[in-house]
Amino acid sequence: MRLVKFLSLVYLLFLCLESTGQDCNVKNKIRPDGSIYFFIDPVLFFNTPENKIYGGVVTDKEDYFLALSPFPFPQKSKGNKLNQDLLITLSNQKEYNLEHFDSQYIDDTALHIFYLIGKPVLSEFKEHDIESVKLNMGPEKGTQTFQFRLHKSALREQLICLSAKKN
Repeated sequence: MRLVKFLSLVYLLFLCLESTGQDCNVKNKIRPDGSIYFFIDPVLFFNTPENKIYGGVVTDKEDYFLALSPFPFPQKSKGNKLNQDLLITLSNQKEYNLEHFDSQYIDDTALHIFYLIGKPVLSEFKEHDIESVKLNMGPEKGTQTFQFRLHKSALREQLICLSAKKN
């Protein structure tokens, strides 16, 4: 009887430990032009009373993009052009410049900024966690550095997951 209780406890502990990692539940959306992109639900990377940054990896099975959604964000009506590249620091203490790909406002409720993760640095992003980003928040706030404290491994885990399920 004690052995059954012990094994049950070990099994429950295993389930709890296993559920702390990010789920590899790949989703997809079809764009109006017929193209399909794949993603995993975004995670919260940075959270203070003043700012939040959600993000994740998006792929079209050929290229990989880091999608960031900062809040608050500059309003579209002010004519802000958020087309600056992103400077990102990984846990190997190296800085990488990600090329701005696209910025999309969803009404006045959300902003998604996409940065291309170039093929030459893709392996580095699969091996190291994210530490910080320098994100341009428009002419009023300028470029700000955000030290990621939450889900630092999410970018790496999502890249591994999406590339494993590429086919």
